[in-house]
Amino acid sequence: MRIAIPAMLSVLMCLLAGAAQADDSAREEVYGIWATSGTMIEVGPTPDGGLSARIIALKNPLWREKDGVGVVGEPKTDLHNPDESQHQRPFIGLEMLSDYEFRKGKWRGKLYLPSNGSTWTSTAQVKKGVLQIRGYVGLPMLGKTQKFEPLASCNKNILRMLRQAEMTGTPCDDLLAAADAQEETSQ
Repeated sequence: MRIAIPAMLSVLMCLLAGAAQADDSAREEVYGIWATSGTMIEVGPTPDGGLSARIIALKNPLWREKDGVGVVGEPKTDLHNPDESQHQRPFIGLEMLSDYEFRKGKWRGKLYLPSNGSTWTSTAQVKKGVLQIRGYVGLPMLGKTQKFEPLASCNKNILRMLRQAEMTGTPCDDLLAAADAQEETSQ
């Protein structure tokens, strides 16, 4: 029986170490550059151990007539923010997350949506290679999930936003160069 107890403790320690490693993996797999069809964000750790998500590119970075607000042709700013002192804050570079901490295998905190100035309780996690940020008021089942593809997927919208933002040094550089070369030969 004395041999069984140390063996069981060893197995238990291995299981706990494996669970901690899986927890660290889930914590960090949200880090990176992610995109929807119209927004690109950079997600990473904050100095205090929280989570940051900054807007780094937009498909439509300038106000358009159909937006109904802002000066047409000017860069989008945080006009819907309930705090009027924030109205001149540009969308590009805007921090969307606050009070985020990692608990029970996913990130949890507050999500700010500059498109309407609202703040939601939210969670963030990667499922099947896609970043899913779920915002809700009250119960999570009453919310909405926004899915972000990794930058490396280099889809058409990602390429368009990279070009507009003049971003280089990404996994999509070869595709951008090929698209530019194809454009030049077709002109």
